[in-house]
Amino acid sequence: VCVKDILEAQKKAKVILTRDRDQFLPLETRAWIANSKDADLFVSIHANAHPDGSVSGVETYYLDNTTDRAAMRVAALENAAPEKKGDDLSRILTDLRLNVNAVESNDLAQTMQRAVVEKVRQGGYGGTRNLGAKGSLFYVLIGAHMPSILVEVAFLTNPYEEKMLA
Repeated sequence: VCVKDILEAQKKAKVILTRDRDQFLPLETRAWIANSKDADLFVSIHANAHPDGSVSGVETYYLDNTTDRAAMRVAALENAAPEKKGDDLSRILTDLRLNVNAVESNDLAQTMQRAVVEKVRQGGYGGTRNLGAKGSLFYVLIGAHMPSILVEVAFLTNPYEEKMLA
């Protein structure tokens, strides 16, 4: 069962997937799909990684400037995909959209963070750490014309969380 099935079964949302199998899709294409479908929200779901295998937890990001070193590390890892990064005009337009969607994206990130942590804990993983919702510069969120977030559901590099994901 995937998130799409759960939401549609509850008649909570019409869900459009950017992909339905494990295949590479450039980051800007993901936001483009959401924009072309005139989506109300853009939610990017990921599994996290860290060089230290003991790091664990759930965290949610919204597009924002940050000085948080951990948030910058995660964004740098995600942003390392080998696609074109856009031109200056695109960056200016993105900055304008960021200001328009910043409050809604932050609210969505806070709400999603609480809900995911609660559901994971209710699912038998009571020790799941809440790493919070925070702003960062994730490239996958930059092109979205609507409130957008990136959810890191667990750390693949943590043996306990890897089993949980499986």
